[in-house]
Amino acid sequence: MHDSHRYAAFLIGAVLCSAGAAGEPPSKYTPQPVFCADGSNRLCTVIPSTLGPDPLLKPSLGYKGLSNDVTSAAQDVQTPFDNMSWQMFVALNWQADKPKGDPRQGLTGAGKTVWQTYSRPEDVFGGPAGRCANPKKLPRFNLIAKSGGQGPRDEEFLQATGQPLIDVNGNWTLFERRLNDVEKAYITGKGLNTYNGQKAFAEGGNTVDFPIGQMTTPAGAVGAIEIKASWRIIGDQDKARYFNLQALIDVEGAYVRGGKPLCQELSLGLVGLHIIQNNGPQGNLLPQFIWASFEHQDNAPLARAACDPTDTNCYKKIANNLCPAPADTRTYSFNSPACASVTVNVPPSLPKTEKAFLWERQPPYAKSYMTRANGNACGTQVARCWQVYGLTRQLNEAWRAQLTAINSVFANYFLIGTNWGGKVEPDGEELVNGSVPAFMGNSTMETYIQADPQVGNCVNCHAGATLAYKKATSDPKKPLPIRLISASCSGCPKTCAPTSTPAPS
Repeated sequence: MHDSHRYAAFLIGAVLCSAGAAGEPPSKYTPQPVFCADGSNRLCTVIPSTLGPDPLLKPSLGYKGLSNDVTSAAQDVQTPFDNMSWQMFVALNWQADKPKGDPRQGLTGAGKTVWQTYSRPEDVFGGPAGRCANPKKLPRFNLIAKSGGQGPRDEEFLQATGQPLIDVNGNWTLFERRLNDVEKAYITGKGLNTYNGQKAFAEGGNTVDFPIGQMTTPAGAVGAIEIKASWRIIGDQDKARYFNLQALIDVEGAYVRGGKPLCQELSLGLVGLHIIQNNGPQGNLLPQFIWASFEHQDNAPLARAACDPTDTNCYKKIANNLCPAPADTRTYSFNSPACASVTVNVPPSLPKTEKAFLWERQPPYAKSYMTRANGNACGTQVARCWQVYGLTRQLNEAWRAQLTAINSVFANYFLIGTNWGGKVEPDGEELVNGSVPAFMGNSTMETYIQADPQVGNCVNCHAGATLAYKKATSDPKKPLPIRLISASCSGCPKTCAPTSTPAPS
């Protein structure tokens, strides 16, 4: 999602609370899970290439956006998208070295997953291997200030807005990105992994057009896929609740108080996951990538007056993302009842005397940026401003029940929604911004733009994606546009602070 030289995207008993229940009457219609893209009734390793049948996407039919009045599958446009999201989540979180047929072995969370075998940006665009010795060959979170032709890599602890997120323990949230071999092959094959290659590509009149997934069957060849994951530092007592890993935090001295590099082995728990796959046009579905977003159930509470996603004008009631949590909330990873007086969804402040957010040498690593309230040191107080769409919540229950039945740690995660670009017919009253849902933000990745009518969703936040190379035009600062949107490219509105294809020398 960042600046012009960075790359580039309690189990079932707690489901309703954590996944966004809001108290509206249950739908008379119950969406049905499709547990595998091949149509079988089992959790599987098949990564879907597209969504299943969805009649309301037909171009002859006008689509009016999400509705609470769905009474049949024929009226349900969203569930095929949400099933595709869950299919991707399960297949990509399958342990890479386990048998494909047994989810009890494949979904334990005990080893490297399929998506963790995908390339990181530095594998494609180049960059330093890091300064810290890594004899255990742990996953490395490499925070560097500069690297030759590349820009800063502080994005690994900054959100899409360029602002960090601090958990209740006073530690920074960390981020990473991955891309599959389909996208990697396209980038390297077109020479887009170098600045000069981008220049030649653009001056030759070409347009970036990432491969799409096979549209004729959900079990076909996949298209370009990107992953963005968010992690928090956890202790041994928390590991059973999270998909977790041991990682090496490699922080350049420019980002460490005192100026000396920081090398630290830490346990990280997954708190958020974006999965995006490129898609072709399909009636009312536009070719703007399909975005699936998941969160851990312990991240943050649902606001006491959270907006219904079918009421797209509700954003006016939560200006500045002000959507306070309920008074009786429990402690979450990013919200503490002891800090209830702290305004929610406000980023940490950078003192005028500092040019960048710094890591402390000892935990809590973000101690200097915590807020004081009633004698307590508080991290970022987060609340989720938008409910999960009702049919998505129901589908979540079915998928999480399957994961609970096999004692999978991934039952602790839920789908907040599937975002796609759509031709939504305006009714003259509700906000229409070409995104379905109109608002969708992961509380760990888009904390501070939940109420933004332009970029409060994945599709529109990346609608201005560009290459790092800026083609010579009448406006030399105007970047070359890309036909399709991807977290690997930049040019989004400033509030999204997107990533781009870097320009290593």
